[in-house]
Amino acid sequence: MNISLTNSTAESFVSRETGADVGQIVKEVLYWLTATIALLGNLLVCLFFCRNHYFLRKPYNVFILSLAVTDFVTAINLFVATSYLVASDSLLRPSNHVAAEIFCRIVYSRFLLFTFGTASIYVCLSLTLERWFAVAHPSKYIYAVNVKRALIALTCSWLIGILACFDNPSLQVNK
Repeated sequence: MNISLTNSTAESFVSRETGADVGQIVKEVLYWLTATIALLGNLLVCLFFCRNHYFLRKPYNVFILSLAVTDFVTAINLFVATSYLVASDSLLRPSNHVAAEIFCRIVYSRFLLFTFGTASIYVCLSLTLERWFAVAHPSKYIYAVNVKRALIALTCSWLIGILACFDNPSLQVNK
């Protein structure tokens, strides 16, 4: 009787393990699909503005390009920092102690991924405020908003995004 209980437990474990494998495969496919679409879509936006740079005379296009660059770099980080899906044992790490420490603190901890994600949120906020000002105060918008001020707002957005991630305990690597 004890043997049949062990067999049924083993069969149950195998069936759950197979289901987990299917779930993991679906999760990996969705992850790579999202990263690929983000990479290609934002690359197309960046290439559009590189070919048609005269569009960058308008502040809102500067915000859109900055958002595309931020999300493009985030998509690259999705390909590099695959620690969401790949077991830490199978992740390629540098053999040099200093390089391995930098890798663990920046890439494996997903610091860059969260930093660019946070910067992207603040760039979206800047774009939203710029568009709100254009709609709510159209007569003031012409004089108050220009490309130089848009670049200042974007620089502040990036700095706030970077500084917000420095003291985040969830991004610290435990030794």
